Amino acid sequence: MSTDSAKTVEIKYTVTLHPDNLTSEIAVTNSTSSSIQLIGSFLSHLTVSSPDATYAIGLEGSNYLNKPPLETHFSIVPPDFNDKLTGQGQSWVKTVFPGLLPNWGRNSNAEAGNAKTGVVKTDEEIELEEDDNYAQLTDKMSRIYTYAPTRFSFNDRGRRNSVGIGRDGFEELYIFSPGSTDDSYGKYSFVCTGPSAMLKPINISPEDIWRGGQFIYNPNM
Repeated sequence: MSTDSAKTVEIKYTVTLHPDNLTSEIAVTNSTSSSIQLIGSFLSHLTVSSPDATYAIGLEGSNYLNKPPLETHFSIVPPDFNDKLTGQGQSWVKTVFPGLLPNWGRNSNAEAGNAKTGVVKTDEEIELEEDDNYAQLTDKMSRIYTYAPTRFSFNDRGRRNSVGIGRDGFEELYIFSPGSTDDSYGKYSFVCTGPSAMLKPINISPEDIWRGGQFIYNPNM
């Protein structure tokens, strides 16, 4: 961060714990004389009885793309996930602000130019539509929903618990499931989700402030 208040990009990340919900908010202040573009996400890992017993509810009709897991220092990804996940390439994200928000940074013109050079679409570039309003997370999945409701929920039948998820300021939604394997009741018994701006950068004008956030509602906390 610059010590010159007239030429800074200030990032403030606030996490608030309430009796039955957890809220996370990020505020980015652009005090520079030019616009900036931000690309990234912040993720939440939710413990479940097993991915096989967990369902994402309320996403039917949402558009999504299959993408490799987001590359962060804090993700919990099975070591063979990319090897066995069909249609996945190498990790496509670079950590810019390590220790704060996974994969959060500036979108360069070079990256934007590279995205336009492809001629043949890969599996990662084909947009699909969620056809199940009660989607079971048994299979390995790593998706960015480009068009999805700002509110949905996870239902864990094994624990008889439902957790509501909401986001503000972000158009995209990321969901990751390690799938149900032999370790499904151990280290990888979780699902991961979070608001995202990986495919469509967030533009912040000079002297402007952008805010975004996520809330997790668990009535059984």
